[in-house]
Amino acid sequence: MKRKLLLSLLLMAVAVMLNAQNQSKNLSQTKKIMTAQSVSFPKLFNARNSELPDSLMNFTWNGSDWDTSDIEVYQYDANGNMISLIRRYFDYFTGQFINSYKNEKVYDQNGLILQETNYYWDSLKWMPSDRQTYRYVNGLRQFSSYEYYDNNQWVFSYGDSSVYTFNADKLPLTIINLSYDGMDMKWTPSQKMEISYGADKKPSAVVIYEWNNKWQQQARLGSLKWELGFEWENARPTAYVMQIFMLNKWVNYERYSARVNDGLMTVDSFYTWNSTINKWVDSVYTTYTYENGLLTERFQWQYRWDKKAWDTLEIEVHGYDNRGNEGFYQSGSKWGDWFEFWSSVRKTYTYSQSGRILEIVYENFDFYNNEWTFSNKVKYFYTSSSGILSAWPVSPTVFPNPASDKIFISGNGVYQMFDLKGQLLGQGNLKEGTNQIDISALPEGPFMLKINTEDGGSKVIKILKY
Repeated sequence: MKRKLLLSLLLMAVAVMLNAQNQSKNLSQTKKIMTAQSVSFPKLFNARNSELPDSLMNFTWNGSDWDTSDIEVYQYDANGNMISLIRRYFDYFTGQFINSYKNEKVYDQNGLILQETNYYWDSLKWMPSDRQTYRYVNGLRQFSSYEYYDNNQWVFSYGDSSVYTFNADKLPLTIINLSYDGMDMKWTPSQKMEISYGADKKPSAVVIYEWNNKWQQQARLGSLKWELGFEWENARPTAYVMQIFMLNKWVNYERYSARVNDGLMTVDSFYTWNSTINKWVDSVYTTYTYENGLLTERFQWQYRWDKKAWDTLEIEVHGYDNRGNEGFYQSGSKWGDWFEFWSSVRKTYTYSQSGRILEIVYENFDFYNNEWTFSNKVKYFYTSSSGILSAWPVSPTVFPNPASDKIFISGNGVYQMFDLKGQLLGQGNLKEGTNQIDISALPEGPFMLKINTEDGGSKVIKILKY
């Protein structure tokens, strides 16, 4: 929607461009796990008390069992900032975890990221791939650059820069954003923001200009209110009036207001300007419901002028376990005249006695078959210092299934094969890595494979021989 796009540009001045300090900290401490399904730490633990996970293991559901996918190993500095992430994928043929990706971060004394470097594994050593470098002024990001590694040297590719002016309270009055033009090999301005403040030192107005060989007024926010408080890293106004610059004059475009009770937003409403009748008219409103301070429901409606009625636009439903972690999430949205729930996720947590999260199992709801199905699982591991585990508790893996003449078993220990009556068909030892087992002499049909691992684990799998 055009309204959302323009609003995002305006709020960039107070919610995006000026949140570098705390945003950098949040990215380092609540690093999202880039796997098939994005997983983030449900709680922010205190690294100084060794409560941040030092590693995790991802599993995917194959329809009948969990397959090991990859692991991630983390290291932190004394302030809880993540300084290293190493990802290793599981190779079923060797039964080993193979290095895949590494990320390293360097911070200043305030916890701001100065440089972030990505590496890939070339089978022998880590090789640099790309990096981003940052500079700050008064805690605000002033410069960022992206470089890629080529022919044993770093090559500058693109960058962004911001030029600030500040008042006596070190609050930004103007921000000029520039981007690096790779074709012309020069920095070019793109956007300018002017910010005014009230007596409470909170923004009261924001004006945005865009560059077209000269600065041209684009839009502005006025009548800003901050009933939820104001912090640069989480700036969300509770009221404003938006205008856009058209035909050499400012024209009303949108008005927003929110209702706040006990520090929680319960209703917010958007109104659009109707130039025909010269008044604000209903557009979209949203209601929020909470339980113990946690959001449980969000309903959004859009006013349909063709029907002269409110129409459901979006729905979110959240559920939590007794520790306050989200255990259920459902969302739906409107497509034309049809409403559809397109996402339902259920999460089951396993905790240690001290309250650490040890495992999260994810399920998605299959609306076609009207049932819950497993999607992925994450196991968290904690150590006292380095974050490098000496051994990984890998579940043994068997493939293919069904099979005709041989199967492969990853893991070490012993195996036994039984028919459905319990008669022993074969047995043997498993060594570390992937073991090839000949089943060509077995009769066609199902049989049971039992695996006992050296670490005391046990697993029984039904195999179909054809």
